[in-house]
Amino acid sequence: MDNSCELLSSCSFFVVEVKSPALAEEFKRKYCNGNKEACSRYMIAKEVGLALIPPALYPNEYDKALDIIHGKKQPKT
Repeated sequence: MDNSCELLSSCSFFVVEVKSPALAEEFKRKYCNGNKEACSRYMIAKEVGLALIPPALYPNEYDKALDIIHGKKQPKT
């Protein structure tokens, strides 16, 4: 079963936020090509839409993702 993230090619996180190629590859291995459902960015995209993903949100910021999904905080623009 292929669990690769269908949003990877359009994920701005890897273009804008991550400056370290090693860190980018680690995130891609763990989340994009591994457990995409655990990615905070993927969670927000699926639950409330791509527009609500904060640009600087890291894939491992699970609590921030839940706050956005549950409406506790609005993302900064």
